[in-house]
Amino acid sequence: PCLSWDELGQIRGLGESAVAAMSASRRPNLVLSEEPGLLSALASLCRTEHTDARTDAVGAINHLSRSEQARPVLIAAGVVNDALAPALLSDYDMKDEFDAIVARATMAMANLLAHAPDLPPRR
Repeated sequence: PCLSWDELGQIRGLGESAVAAMSASRRPNLVLSEEPGLLSALASLCRTEHTDARTDAVGAINHLSRSEQARPVLIAAGVVNDALAPALLSDYDMKDEFDAIVARATMAMANLLAHAPDLPPRR
Protein backbone atom coordinates (compact mmCIF):
# COMPACT_ATOMS: atom_id res chain seq x y z
CA PRO A 1 0.00 0.00 0.00
CA CYS A 2 1.14 3.53 -0.68
CA LEU A 3 0.26 6.80 0.97
CA SER A 4 -2.25 9.04 -0.75
CA TRP A 5 -1.26 12.57 -1.72
CA ASP A 6 -3.38 13.81 1.20
CA GLU A 7 -1.54 11.51 3.60
CA LEU A 8 1.83 12.63 2.23
CA GLY A 9 0.74 16.21 2.83
CA GLN A 10 0.24 15.38 6.52
CA ILE A 11 3.90 14.42 7.03
CA ARG A 12 5.51 17.29 8.89
CA GLY A 13 8.46 18.85 7.13
CA LEU A 14 8.23 16.74 3.97
CA GLY A 15 7.54 19.66 1.64
CA GLU A 16 10.04 21.93 3.36
CA SER A 17 12.69 19.22 3.20
CA ALA A 18 12.13 18.69 -0.52
CA VAL A 19 12.21 22.42 -1.23
CA ALA A 20 15.39 22.85 0.84
CA ALA A 21 17.14 20.01 -1.01
CA MET A 22 16.14 21.44 -4.38
CA SER A 23 17.06 24.99 -3.36
CA ALA A 24 20.51 23.87 -2.26
CA SER A 25 21.15 22.30 -5.64
CA ARG A 26 21.84 23.95 -8.95
CA ARG A 27 20.28 20.86 -10.56
CA PRO A 28 17.05 20.10 -8.66
CA ASN A 29 15.82 17.47 -11.15
CA LEU A 30 19.07 15.54 -10.72
CA VAL A 31 18.69 15.73 -6.94
CA LEU A 32 15.16 14.37 -7.21
CA SER A 33 16.02 11.64 -9.71
CA GLU A 34 18.92 10.41 -7.59
CA GLU A 35 17.01 10.47 -4.30
CA PRO A 36 17.16 6.90 -2.95
CA GLY A 37 13.85 5.16 -3.43
CA LEU A 38 12.13 7.97 -5.31
CA LEU A 39 12.16 6.37 -8.76
CA SER A 40 11.09 3.00 -7.39
CA ALA A 41 8.28 4.75 -5.49
CA LEU A 42 7.18 6.52 -8.68
CA ALA A 43 7.33 3.21 -10.56
CA SER A 44 5.15 1.61 -7.87
CA LEU A 45 2.65 4.46 -8.16
CA CYS A 46 2.58 3.96 -11.94
CA ARG A 47 1.36 0.40 -11.28
CA THR A 48 -1.18 1.26 -8.55
CA GLU A 49 -4.93 0.97 -8.96
CA HIS A 50 -5.34 4.57 -7.76
CA THR A 51 -5.70 6.52 -11.01
CA ASP A 52 -4.89 9.97 -9.60
CA ALA A 53 -1.66 8.72 -8.04
CA ARG A 54 -0.78 6.91 -11.28
CA THR A 55 -1.41 10.04 -13.34
CA ASP A 56 0.66 12.21 -10.98
CA ALA A 57 3.54 9.70 -10.94
CA VAL A 58 3.68 9.57 -14.75
CA GLY A 59 3.55 13.38 -14.77
CA ALA A 60 6.49 13.53 -12.35
CA ILE A 61 8.53 11.18 -14.54
CA ASN A 62 7.59 13.28 -17.57
CA HIS A 63 8.82 16.39 -15.77
CA LEU A 64 12.10 14.73 -14.78
CA SER A 65 12.59 13.44 -18.34
CA ARG A 66 12.94 17.03 -19.54
CA SER A 67 16.14 17.45 -17.53
CA GLU A 68 19.38 16.73 -19.32
CA GLN A 69 21.00 15.68 -16.06
CA ALA A 70 18.14 13.44 -14.92
CA ARG A 71 17.61 11.56 -18.21
CA PRO A 72 20.55 9.14 -17.79
CA VAL A 73 19.40 8.38 -14.25
CA LEU A 74 15.86 7.63 -15.48
CA ILE A 75 17.15 5.45 -18.30
CA ALA A 76 19.49 3.53 -15.98
CA ALA A 77 16.62 3.02 -13.54
CA GLY A 78 14.50 1.45 -16.30
CA VAL A 79 11.52 3.78 -15.92
CA VAL A 80 10.18 2.99 -19.41
CA ASN A 81 9.75 -0.72 -18.66
CA ASP A 82 9.11 -0.50 -14.93
CA ALA A 83 6.85 2.56 -14.76
CA LEU A 84 5.64 4.04 -18.04
CA ALA A 85 4.71 0.83 -19.87
CA PRO A 86 2.69 -0.58 -16.94
CA ALA A 87 0.85 2.75 -16.61
CA LEU A 88 -0.08 2.61 -20.28
CA LEU A 89 -1.27 -0.99 -19.99
CA SER A 90 -3.47 -0.38 -16.93
CA ASP A 91 -7.25 -0.31 -16.96
CA TYR A 92 -9.01 3.05 -16.82
CA ASP A 93 -12.60 3.85 -15.97
CA MET A 94 -12.69 7.08 -17.97
CA LYS A 95 -11.24 7.96 -21.36
CA ASP A 96 -9.95 11.31 -20.02
CA GLU A 97 -7.81 9.49 -17.46
CA PHE A 98 -6.32 7.27 -20.14
CA ASP A 99 -5.71 10.23 -22.47
CA ALA A 100 -3.81 12.08 -19.72
CA ILE A 101 -1.59 9.07 -19.05
CA VAL A 102 -0.93 8.50 -22.75
CA ALA A 103 0.05 12.14 -23.28
CA ARG A 104 2.41 12.28 -20.29
CA ALA A 105 3.96 8.85 -20.79
CA THR A 106 4.47 9.42 -24.51
CA MET A 107 6.21 12.74 -23.89
CA ALA A 108 8.43 11.16 -21.23
CA MET A 109 9.40 8.33 -23.57
CA ALA A 110 10.05 10.77 -26.40
CA ASN A 111 12.29 12.87 -24.14
CA LEU A 112 14.20 9.82 -22.98
CA LEU A 113 14.57 8.21 -26.40
CA ALA A 114 15.43 11.41 -28.24
CA HIS A 115 18.33 12.05 -25.91
CA ALA A 116 19.33 8.50 -24.97
CA PRO A 117 22.99 7.60 -25.38
CA ASP A 118 24.04 4.70 -27.55
CA LEU A 119 20.90 4.42 -29.62
CA PRO A 120 21.39 2.60 -32.93
CA PRO A 121 21.39 4.93 -35.96
CA ARG A 122 18.07 5.49 -37.70
CA ARG A 123 17.51 3.69 -40.96
